Amino acid sequence: MSLRCPLCLEPLEPGTQFYRFCPRHPHGVHAFAVSEDDYSGIYCADSDCHPRASALDENVFLLHEDCRCLNPYWDGNGIDLSRPMSIQRGNKKIVVSHWELGLLQQAAKAYKDRKEMWFPQILFRAVNEYWRDQPFGALILLAGAQKCGKTVLSLMAMNRWSYDPKIITDHFVHVTQPVPASPPEHLLRTMDALDVLRRSVPPADFCASSEILATNAEDLSNLKSSYLWLKSAPSRRKGAGQVQMGTWDLLMHVLGTFLPPRGPAGLQPLDRAPSHLVLALFDTAGELWQKSDPRLLALRARADTMAVVLDATALAHCRKLKDLKTGNPVQEDSCDSASVSCQWLENASGSSPRRCLVVTKLDLLEDDPDVKVHLEAIRDSKTPTATPRDLLLKWLSKRNQIENRLRHLIEDDTDLPVFFVWTEGLNDTGHMPETFGLGDFVNWCVDVQRWMGAGAG
Repeated sequence: MSLRCPLCLEPLEPGTQFYRFCPRHPHGVHAFAVSEDDYSGIYCADSDCHPRASALDENVFLLHEDCRCLNPYWDGNGIDLSRPMSIQRGNKKIVVSHWELGLLQQAAKAYKDRKEMWFPQILFRAVNEYWRDQPFGALILLAGAQKCGKTVLSLMAMNRWSYDPKIITDHFVHVTQPVPASPPEHLLRTMDALDVLRRSVPPADFCASSEILATNAEDLSNLKSSYLWLKSAPSRRKGAGQVQMGTWDLLMHVLGTFLPPRGPAGLQPLDRAPSHLVLALFDTAGELWQKSDPRLLALRARADTMAVVLDATALAHCRKLKDLKTGNPVQEDSCDSASVSCQWLENASGSSPRRCLVVTKLDLLEDDPDVKVHLEAIRDSKTPTATPRDLLLKWLSKRNQIENRLRHLIEDDTDLPVFFVWTEGLNDTGHMPETFGLGDFVNWCVDVQRWMGAGAG
């Protein structure tokens, strides 16, 4: 695969122009061409530049010339740092203060005429450098119908409280709206929601579901990415004469084997495990999947993984259940979710990228005794007795043509991973939402067993 821009996902022709900005050495313009044989210009020219790896805002940022993904300060004619970066929450005007905006302001002092968006150097490396025949970053295309939970999933994957406290996380987010001069509300609301989540102290009028805007079908890009580092050595539990690790212990052990990302560049297999786990989620509008928009085929071809998101409330099984909070029948939030999931699992069968199925909104199904037992086990950090695959197959109706097709797809592909990921508290004002089941999905996306082999070696 050719070099790719991690924002627009376009393949990069030899000689494509890039620009570099180092916050620690911010003066001067640094332009360079990239090719598969040489993209060493992505590194700061000062050999003594060693920023903290865990702080993205101290590290090098890159810009791809003529990328369609635009700087939020671009007003259609130039970079305007006086553009208001604020949102409205009820009757209040909230000025968004986010480290990305500060970095863009710094970069604009040296690059006054560049309209394209800057992105972390490590994101470029994660989608273009290979280790053991795979990229060391997971570039994931989220597929699913409207209201199935893709945007919530991508947002909560950037929330540091969704991970073990021994893991240091950072994030980078970008949304390019179709009209350059329009206020970047989607990006700003995402940034503000992330800041609230990171502080873990929500304003009294904060309601997560009100802050999460659905992806616009005309948005040119919608990227949410997470960067994980190890903060301390993993804990281990001994048993039966060998060391055994839980899911997150395994991930922490893997992260502990990583080395600093310094050295010569080049599209070639790395001779050592890289420093980061990078999870890049591309959110897309449900309308595009529902009408099989041809643009999705190009996106699918350029992604490493396709995560098909299925809203559990769309299944016929849920019509027999009550919402335990309201006492009313469970509402069907995403009526096309089952058919879209079935269609795109079929379309991706036996081809690249690899695929998985993520089932959301499980908390709305707790009227089902099996679901209640499963969710309580996850909340208590215990291993459930039934697997997500087994439970889903149990729910899929043989009488429903679409669900029966979905059943056969899952049964025929024994390697298809099925994950349960759900978020509670989205509609609670003044409270923090909490996501469950995310760890297993992330572990699979970054291929933990591959890293485990490096650590064991």
